[in-house]
Amino acid sequence: MNHLKLEKRKESIGKLRSIVSALRSMAALRVQQTLNPLKGMREYRDSTLASIARFRSLAEIPISASREKNRNLLIIFCSEYGFVGGFNRGILEEASKIDRADFEIGLVGTRGITLAEELNIKPDWVLKMSSDHNSVQHTARDISSYIFEAVNDGISSIKLLYTEKKGAIETAIKLRQLFPVETTKSDQDKTPQDVPLLNMPPKDILGYLIEEYIMASIGCTVMESLHAENIVRMNSMDYVYHNISKKYDHLSLLSHQKYQEEITTELFDIITGFKAQKENKLNSASE
Repeated sequence: MNHLKLEKRKESIGKLRSIVSALRSMAALRVQQTLNPLKGMREYRDSTLASIARFRSLAEIPISASREKNRNLLIIFCSEYGFVGGFNRGILEEASKIDRADFEIGLVGTRGITLAEELNIKPDWVLKMSSDHNSVQHTARDISSYIFEAVNDGISSIKLLYTEKKGAIETAIKLRQLFPVETTKSDQDKTPQDVPLLNMPPKDILGYLIEEYIMASIGCTVMESLHAENIVRMNSMDYVYHNISKKYDHLSLLSHQKYQEEITTELFDIITGFKAQKENKLNSASE
């Protein structure tokens, strides 16, 4: 391959590197955009759960009545767009390990549809996943409407399977119980122990709190998944960027070497031609 062809190839690689760099920067921006809201959403979800534990202890009311049929709902959170490495495969492979005989399946993130079929996971409904932090609440409302309809229809258990941040740039898959709402003594200890002044029955307050907790949990889960998705995308694009940069540098070196070889060859041709011409002149003069 000559110098010009190497330069053209290097130019193409350079354009690809610019695109990957833009994708990496966009993913990094979205990681930052979801980080601060996520902290607040976690705190609100946990404080709502603590309030449920508090009111449950005051009224001694069970969280939910027992259901006649054992019907469960599993909601799986994938990505809406690509360039996420093994993000979707990891979570769907985890879902495939769950005994889904008594489960209805909800899938959030259309990017996971094809892979779900490959793993013999057949969702009963599919929703689009948020692509940025501004659309999280809209997605959460859509999911919540399915959940409340399912609860009214007799669903006895709802679980969420999603990816969350773990460490600085690492992620982990988590299975979380959403309904019935489970509380512990530590949840109750997070709220003041003084008996609150109530203007309505604790049972009614508890019902509102459970609805609020479900909404808060769904919103938090969507934000968690979106945050983790962009961490994975950022890491994937960073890996690709460094590989392309290595290729670009290698092509630059080859191009430089080829250019030097071509110049050297041209100089040799000039010198050889000059010597031949000089010898011809000397031969002509001697004759």
